[in-house]
Amino acid sequence: MTTTKRSGSRVRRPSRHRGALVLGGVAVVSAAVAGMSSASAAALPNTPAATASFDAVMGYSPEIDGGRLSNPTGSCSSPVPLPEAFDASCRRHDYGYDYLRYRAAVGTPPPQSVRQGYDAAFADDLAAVCSNPPEGLSGTTCRAAAAVATTAVEANSWRQGYGVPVDESKQIALVTGVLASGAVVLLGRRHLTGGRA
Repeated sequence: MTTTKRSGSRVRRPSRHRGALVLGGVAVVSAAVAGMSSASAAALPNTPAATASFDAVMGYSPEIDGGRLSNPTGSCSSPVPLPEAFDASCRRHDYGYDYLRYRAAVGTPPPQSVRQGYDAAFADDLAAVCSNPPEGLSGTTCRAAAAVATTAVEANSWRQGYGVPVDESKQIALVTGVLASGAVVLLGRRHLTGGRA
């Protein structure tokens, strides 16, 4: 904050750099989670220990999709529309979060590394989609949408302490997503303009 004097009293004005601090924090979170290796994602549980128990607790039977379990009715939730090409990745990520909730419900919450692994697998899935995007989806658009999606996921996981995902108000999720999306846009713009935002 900067201060100015007015008639003997100080008036606080917001610093122009406050937004940069928020975006910088989101970038740090994104870089930290993005640094997880694919080995972390490969170590994810791919089958619940007791499928019948999972089905009873979570109310659905997971299906194999792309070699991994997925929530057959899962979807992409995002502050911006995401390409349909991301749907399978979102269903697998949804299952991962449901698996974390299941483990908590049966009294064996997993370590933070499991959520980080599901997030890393999601980022890897989207990168794979964007390395060979389907017809009608440019690589640039695909990578930008993937950056928004993974940054929002990473920011939300960081905000929740990498614990079991909790259902929150849509407003909190939306604010997190918008901030993460804004960071992606500004960082991308900064990259394209040679460091000038």
